[in-house]
Amino acid sequence: MNRTQTPVGGWPILEHHAQLAECQAIVRLVRAVAMAIGLPGVIELVVVYARPDVDGGKTALVDTLIPVEQDPAKYVFTPSPSGGKLEYAPGLQRGPFRTALDGVAEGVGLADSRVEVGEEVREGAIFNSYEACLRYTQGGRTRYYGGGVPNAAFTTPEDVLNVFRQLVWNRTVKRGKEVYRRVVEIVADYHRPGGRP
Repeated sequence: MNRTQTPVGGWPILEHHAQLAECQAIVRLVRAVAMAIGLPGVIELVVVYARPDVDGGKTALVDTLIPVEQDPAKYVFTPSPSGGKLEYAPGLQRGPFRTALDGVAEGVGLADSRVEVGEEVREGAIFNSYEACLRYTQGGRTRYYGGGVPNAAFTTPEDVLNVFRQLVWNRTVKRGKEVYRRVVEIVADYHRPGGRP
């Protein structure tokens, strides 16, 4: 590697392992190492997420990042059944977004802690767009290894989705220099493995 250039992808995690990393970067690194050592099987980077317009947010959806997703239907604009504008931003792991009656844009987030309508949380905390996973298929078995879920092997995308607590609509709120996300609607509740709500 040319040391004058900034490394890209997941490789910088090796030099900064004491710091936190995003789930997608962790999965990119693990996939790169698995490919480098010649691990047999199919090794993919996927994202598991939910959308409010698909089964009320209860169905786990999966997009492949590596290799690149080939389904163009995932990027079509659709009207919201509630009358607001609902659209999917181009590119994986984004959207949906809607414009509320007061003109403020709202987005969907997967909450990793239980939240209530009206609650405000700091920007960057709690809400996720997806869980990035290494989807590994070998010998007729497929497992999902979440980059943000250490020491866990999931058998289905639904198992992955259940690491979250809720799917919520939220909007940005600024208070001076601080940025928060206010919960405006809870779309779906998820139950963690073992039956705990």
